Amino acid sequence: ISILTMKQFSIKFYPIQNKIVIPHYDINNNLIGIRGRSLNQRDIDSGKKYMPIYINDNSFMNEKGEIEGFRHNLGLNLYGLNKTKYTIHKLRKVLIFEGEKSVLKCQDFYGNDNFTVACCGSNITNYQRDILLDLDIDEIILGLDKEYHLDNTEESAIYAEKIVKLAKKFIPYVQVYTIWDIDNLLGYKDSPCDKGKKILEQLMHRKQEINMEIANDMLGY
Repeated sequence: ISILTMKQFSIKFYPIQNKIVIPHYDINNNLIGIRGRSLNQRDIDSGKKYMPIYINDNSFMNEKGEIEGFRHNLGLNLYGLNKTKYTIHKLRKVLIFEGEKSVLKCQDFYGNDNFTVACCGSNITNYQRDILLDLDIDEIILGLDKEYHLDNTEESAIYAEKIVKLAKKFIPYVQVYTIWDIDNLLGYKDSPCDKGKKILEQLMHRKQEINMEIANDMLGY
């Protein structure tokens, strides 16, 4: 990820906690939360790879008295949308990733033509869906991390069911596609953009459409 992109998205480093600082803004460019990506192996091993940043008293505690930092509800926002909303509206399509890193990588790949956002997890809420529909889009592409090792296995079938359930949130309103790694170009848990622009575009070229008939058939309705 280039220095230019990091400046555009206000990415910083917090040496006291040894974390990459990732500010989150709403669609109107208001700062609503600050996430930190830990570089400490003990944090990563304990499931605290991504946590809200906290700085002395400029944070808050939960009901248990635990410091929660500059936390926000991830399901009520889409990372990067404050920067990419104009291109999404212009192209009338959006590519949804899981993590902030993927949006930043695509900013390097495409600059002002970046039409991606991150839902910051493996779920997409109805609120996030409605934010995108308000941009008058015609098409969404699901680009979630690859959670199977090989295609046509029980593991990939479970992943496919998860993707279809997310697709059904959008199907009544727009065309829905998913990136599916038919050619085994990605590693396990990879984002579609982790292997670079060329591989991402190969995956995009072979994206799979999900309509209501396909969704109901896969879910046994």
